[in-house]
Amino acid sequence: MYLEKALIIYDTASGNTRIIAERIKKRLEDLGMSVDLFRDKEFKAFTSVGDYQIIALGAPRHGNWPAFTLTRKLKPLLKMDLKGKKLITFASAGGPRHQQICQKIENFIKPTGIIPVTSIGCVGKPTEDFDMVLGAALQEKMFQR
Repeated sequence: MYLEKALIIYDTASGNTRIIAERIKKRLEDLGMSVDLFRDKEFKAFTSVGDYQIIALGAPRHGNWPAFTLTRKLKPLLKMDLKGKKLITFASAGGPRHQQICQKIENFIKPTGIIPVTSIGCVGKPTEDFDMVLGAALQEKMFQR
């Protein structure tokens, strides 16, 4: 049985993180989920976060940190109990630092009790073979109850 709803919130500088977010959305939809996708500045309804079983958060790298605009926007989540929900983090960065950015997003949101299930990243713009990376990172069994 699949989880029913996923929420993706991202920030982007050059558009690469948006591309990753859109591909994650497609992959989750292919797994039978309903997915809502928002750029961080467009997302308003934190009260509706409880309706989602999966939350995906993504950002580009600014220095050695996730985009400040995303973490600032997500601060209201820190007051919420997200236990039992699954977290996907994703980032675009130059070099292999995307894993560091994903880890910092996970650490930031950790007080909510959300469960990190995978992190996804790429260097620069996602290439055509990026869908294979997504397939490996977002496997059906991760989302079964």
